Amino acid sequence: YEAVLPDLPLDARINYRVRNGQQIVRESSFATAASPPASVRVAMVGDLATGKDGQKAVAYRIAQEKPQALVALGDIVYPTGRINQYMHFFWGTYNETDEPGPKTGAPLMASVPFYPVLGNHDVGAKLPAYPDALGAYYFFRVPRNGPGAGPWTTPLGPDTTAAGRFRTLAGDSHPHIDAYSFDTGPVHFLVLPSNGSGNPDQPALRRWAERDLMSSAARWKIVCHHHPGFSSSSQHYTEQATRLWQPLFEACGVDAVFSGHVHNYQRTVPLTFKPSTGKRDKRGRVDGVFKLDRDFDGVANTRPSGVVHVIAGGGGATLYGPGLDKTAPLLRMLHGDNYADFTARMVADRHSFVILDASPDELRLRAIDAEGETIDSIRITKAAR
Repeated sequence: YEAVLPDLPLDARINYRVRNGQQIVRESSFATAASPPASVRVAMVGDLATGKDGQKAVAYRIAQEKPQALVALGDIVYPTGRINQYMHFFWGTYNETDEPGPKTGAPLMASVPFYPVLGNHDVGAKLPAYPDALGAYYFFRVPRNGPGAGPWTTPLGPDTTAAGRFRTLAGDSHPHIDAYSFDTGPVHFLVLPSNGSGNPDQPALRRWAERDLMSSAARWKIVCHHHPGFSSSSQHYTEQATRLWQPLFEACGVDAVFSGHVHNYQRTVPLTFKPSTGKRDKRGRVDGVFKLDRDFDGVANTRPSGVVHVIAGGGGATLYGPGLDKTAPLLRMLHGDNYADFTARMVADRHSFVILDASPDELRLRAIDAEGETIDSIRITKAAR
């Protein structure tokens, strides 16, 4: 069931009640989008629901931070994004939780708008072999302001009967979830596809992304896609297609890029990157020239020269180790100049998420583990307009 609430005011809190006959199914409240001068808090977390205990502690800690919105950075449900996996692995942690706690989760979806980013596991099951495939399209609604259908859209397969049934049941969320943008407070968020159907070398998708970013007057611009281009983990290291977006992000004034896919927490120094050829090699790597801002520390020096890339993939899936002290020398040995020492902070031994606090004056990032401890923190500022 879906209810549309049009023309909601900014900076408001909406109380609601859902009834089934005379029975109250749910009552709660949620914050509407914030106006540009207002401050806003957004949770960023990927690789969420596997049915294991780690996800419940993360959900509970996110709830303790009281975010006004949550961006799910892909691989929302494992292993293949089917409806039955949402029922078994997701709702019990993020919605059907009467007593919130680190062992039970928290009913975040009752009060916090979720903005999905599609990961590879979210589109892992295919039609018509799995009639309940592509569950994300049933359970999330996003702004209809994307580029529409194209080669970047999640394919529904050649079976027109199965595809037609899916569209009837899921509504017009396909293809809108694949790419869209939204604003809250002083932040503009752009969501891009990075699965096989969303390569950054597709001209129409690039033109749309450039128009979207350049037309935004927001103080902060943040891009979200599932696959990171700059990672210091061995797992998925060569999946570097999203590096090809970097020159566009730099030209359009993007402040930070958030990804999941790699199951830990990582933050780069501010960086610029110029691809050598604009293409991936046979292994999926993208070579190029790095420029790293090592003077930025997010404490004394808070004005970065370059884009900060953050991996927030510690939402509940099996963690990817080891830590930076072991992975960095290995990656340098295996990949030469394709790897650079761009990682400022990496925490691979615990589940975690990120809280963004944005005001017109500054952007604050805090990475928080499942015990509620802050494992990384920086401030970003920029010159006054």
